[in-house]
Amino acid sequence: MTSDDLTPEQVRALQAVVGRYLRFLGLLRGRMDLRGFASVDSVYRLVKEAHDATHALSVELHYLAVGSGVGRTARTDRKSQ
Repeated sequence: MTSDDLTPEQVRALQAVVGRYLRFLGLLRGRMDLRGFASVDSVYRLVKEAHDATHALSVELHYLAVGSGVGRTARTDRKSQ
């Protein structure tokens, strides 16, 4: 199985969950910035990396949801887009 095998409904469900985590990590990172966490702090770095990875996943899910886009050909065999 690959991500291309996911149904539009499955992609939307994933987008909802990933979106919640992305918002949480963004708020956490913002709070850490406001509190003056050093950029070399191990927890800060892990939060930043988690936020960046979650954002990348969110973007990939977006492209799966729209069915075509940058570097993708239009999918005509998807069920009920």
